[in-house]
Amino acid sequence: MPDHPLLGHLVVDHAHDDRAGILKDIAPDSKANPWGLVVPTSNGRSVAWLRAPEGGVEWTTELAAIEAAG
Repeated sequence: MPDHPLLGHLVVDHAHDDRAGILKDIAPDSKANPWGLVVPTSNGRSVAWLRAPEGGVEWTTELAAIEAAG
């Protein structure tokens, strides 16, 4: 799992109408994983995986679109 100061914390996703979610994981923008997998994104940037605080379906957004809720 990547190291990021907001992992496991409540964040605001500005790319999705300021929706709040828990940052669950980050998909790297390279082959920097033991399986050599590449996560394709439209712009080559890392992808953040978020889940609503009350649970439910996860969604993805650009890592640059999130910030700590506050």
